[in-house]
Amino acid sequence: APDSFSTKQVERLVQTLIDSLADGQKREDEEEKRTLAQLDEQDLNFNVLDDDILNQKKKEMAAMFEAHRVSKEDPNYVYNVEVDFNPTAENEWDEGDDSVIESDDDW
Repeated sequence: APDSFSTKQVERLVQTLIDSLADGQKREDEEEKRTLAQLDEQDLNFNVLDDDILNQKKKEMAAMFEAHRVSKEDPNYVYNVEVDFNPTAENEWDEGDDSVIESDDDW
């Protein structure tokens, strides 16, 4: 019959489809990694990231921390370093009422 296909043909078709889907997923994963690498940490909302991306970002931050950490054994170690930061961007979180709350009744 002209509409019949051999088992070999069906197997090749199925394998081609599987390979195509795998290649598409691989490309999506690579694109996601590139996009993730370009994200600015300050603009990134870690509360909405999926677990894989969040864990990757945590690993990157841990590596960055370890690279900059100064231990007590390090010759450049200084106890109780105080640094004044001069922000370059406007922010609202530290502006406003500087009053001190004296008691729970003030709430």
